[in-house]
Amino acid sequence: MAGLSVGSSEYLAETNDPGLDQRVSIAFIVIDTFFLLVFYVSRYFNPKAVGVPMLVCNTLCYVLCMGSAATGICESFPSYFLTWVVGFRRTI
Repeated sequence: MAGLSVGSSEYLAETNDPGLDQRVSIAFIVIDTFFLLVFYVSRYFNPKAVGVPMLVCNTLCYVLCMGSAATGICESFPSYFLTWVVGFRRTI
């Protein structure tokens, strides 16, 4: 690995960690959900502070971020599943 440059495709293939992608996606789900809940609570206590367009925009951004996080989780799922299936077949 000493001869590989940082931007090469071989380096990226060796350093690819699907588990890291999954953990980052889950972290984004938790962080975004927390901040959206804080936004809704603040809107409940002070409804005049933010108008409806901001509420719609934040909710739409949350939905899009959840879609992105779900994509990140689903992309790493096949590699775990295939590893499990191959390991299972070897034990039979």
